[in-house]
Amino acid sequence: MYFYFSSATPAGVKLNDKLLGIIDGDVIGCELDISKKTLAEICPLTGIGGIFFVIDKDVFVKTDPRLCVTDLKGGYLITVNDVTEKNRFKIYAQEKFGDCSVTVFCDNGNKVSVETANDFYAETLNLPIETCKIKRAYSDNENLLLLDIFCGKRILIIYRVSNKIKKLFFKEIADYDVSYGIKTEEKLKDMAKHKIVCEWALKGDCFIEKSVSVTCSEKFDRLSLPPHLIPFAFAEELAAGGDYSFFLSDALKEHADKLKGFLGNFIGVMPPPRFRSPEEIGLIYKISDDRFKVTYITAELSGEKITNIKKSS
Repeated sequence: MYFYFSSATPAGVKLNDKLLGIIDGDVIGCELDISKKTLAEICPLTGIGGIFFVIDKDVFVKTDPRLCVTDLKGGYLITVNDVTEKNRFKIYAQEKFGDCSVTVFCDNGNKVSVETANDFYAETLNLPIETCKIKRAYSDNENLLLLDIFCGKRILIIYRVSNKIKKLFFKEIADYDVSYGIKTEEKLKDMAKHKIVCEWALKGDCFIEKSVSVTCSEKFDRLSLPPHLIPFAFAEELAAGGDYSFFLSDALKEHADKLKGFLGNFIGVMPPPRFRSPEEIGLIYKISDDRFKVTYITAELSGEKITNIKKSS
C-alpha cells in the first residue's frame, strides 16, 4: 500500500530508522506492507521534538492527535500539523473582558483557556501558532469570542461564552469582518482562484450560511481549458458553490441540481495518486477534524462538455 507524508513545518521522515526524505511544503511517498508494523518517525529540521507512531492496518484509527490521516482508497496521506516540541511556556495572547478571561499559550503544546463566572473551557490547538489576536463579536443576540490565528495560514475560531462555553466555528479564511454579524472571505488555491464571501447566521450551536457570493479571477478563462482539465474545473466550481452548469452538456444540465446530492459535500479536489487511474478525479471529504477520505469519479466529455459522471469503485 502506498503512503504519502507532508508537514506544516520542515521535517525529515524516517521509516524503521531509515531516512525516506525531507518534507517542506511538498509530499513524499513510498510503498509499505500494511500487514507488517513500520515504525515511523517525523523529525523537525528546526527546534526539538518529533513524532513516533506505528504504521499498520490500524493507521486510520489509531495515530497521534498531531497527525491528520486521509484515506486515498489504496493508500494514505499522513499530514503533520506541527512536529516541533513545545515545552517552553509562552503566552501568545491574553485578554480579560467583563464576562470572560482568555489566554492562548504554549505549555507542552499550544492551548487556549477560557474562563467565565459559570464555566471553564480548555483545549489543545494542534496548530503551529505564530501570532494570535483575541476579539469579540455580536451575532444573533450572542456575545461571541473570536481567535484570529496565523500559523502559515489564517484560522478563525469562534466560541460561545454565555452559560456553557462551546466552540462553534473553525475555518481557514483570508479575511473576516464582524462590524455587522459575522462575514468571512476565502481565497481558494484552485484553477479559477475562487473567492467566497459568506455571511453567517447563528442557529442554535451551528453557524449556517446566510448569504454567499462566489467569484473567480478575471484571468481565468474557462473557454480555453484543455479537455483533460474540464472535469477538474467542474468539480472545483461545484465545491466552491459557483456556476458549475457551464461545464455540463444540455442533457446533463437538466439534472444539474441533483449532482450535489450525488457527489456529496466534498471540500476539495485532487489529481489521482499513482496507484489510481490517471483519468480519475479525487474528491476530498471531511470525516472529522483529523480524518479525511477521497472518493474518485470519472467524467465523459463530448464537444468539451461533460455528458456523464460516474463514481469509481
